[in-house]
Amino acid sequence: MEKSKKIYILIFWFGLISLLVILPLSILLECKLLEIAFLCIYGVSGLFIYFIGINNLKETKKESILQKEQIKKLYEMTITDSLTGIYNRSFIFDKLSEVSRNLSNRDIPVSIIIFDVDLFKEINDEYGHLAGDEALRNIAKVVESNIRSSDIVGRYGGEEFLIISPNTNIKEAEHLAENIRKKVEESTKGKITISLGLTEIISVSDVDSAIKRADDAMYLAKDKGRNKVMVG
Repeated sequence: MEKSKKIYILIFWFGLISLLVILPLSILLECKLLEIAFLCIYGVSGLFIYFIGINNLKETKKESILQKEQIKKLYEMTITDSLTGIYNRSFIFDKLSEVSRNLSNRDIPVSIIIFDVDLFKEINDEYGHLAGDEALRNIAKVVESNIRSSDIVGRYGGEEFLIISPNTNIKEAEHLAENIRKKVEESTKGKITISLGLTEIISVSDVDSAIKRADDAMYLAKDKGRNKVMVG
């Protein structure tokens, strides 16, 4: 941009000199050659300014696009769990509040599923924390591949995950949870399993209670032998 400014100033003075010196001389001396020279210089100056202006406009657009991309990347970083690549706890709770608010406006069911990796401490102890991290990443990928486009999954904390299922009643959520349980078990050939608890959110004020019901149902699934789906 600084280089463009210098060129603009140079062309400006070049054009100004031609206007104040060459044009008066051509009129005074009645010299057609000077008039032609003036027109040529002034015309070339104008063309230079035009093309530099077009180039600056393109550069400005590029910078604007780059800034938008950088802002988008920064926003994605603030809502993404750095380990698994899915949504983080903060975003998932914001989404839960947003989705549950629609309950007061429309008669549309919303269900949530909370699940936890079974015996995750043993995985860390036996194979190391890097193996545990890889297990969480793989589970996140499996779950993302087996939920619907309307579902939202995020890392709830540690080895726990939360799925928000808008427009989903308790029976549909149970079917979805069972499918996820099977897919995780199949993907690891039974080496890693998950326990899931689910419930339906009744109203906006029921969100906190619903999370507790789903959480309690998940622990009940663990108490009953793990690798199960329970309804809260």
